[in-house]
Amino acid sequence: MLRQVCLATLATVCIATAAVTQQQSPTRDSAPLSLRDTTPLSLRDTTPLSLRDMGSFHVGGRRVEVTGQPVKEIVRVAGGPTSKLDLNGGYHVEQMYAQ
Repeated sequence: MLRQVCLATLATVCIATAAVTQQQSPTRDSAPLSLRDTTPLSLRDTTPLSLRDMGSFHVGGRRVEVTGQPVKEIVRVAGGPTSKLDLNGGYHVEQMYAQ
């Protein structure tokens, strides 16, 4: 999972770096780093930004099956009726939700 998260982060950084590089002027890029303009890009660039797409997804994870656990009788609200709590079943674990 850590590898997938690192790859997703690296891809995001590469895309962002490519977008910034395309917007920079050739004269500033050719100057040594110490002579480059250090004003934040947001203050220099007047080109409006736009999102091509926005979404969310799960990264990594695996499915596990819980079996053999006892069914418990619980009271969910003080003074309320009892209900059965069965934790047996399938679960997705070790994943990350990215947006």
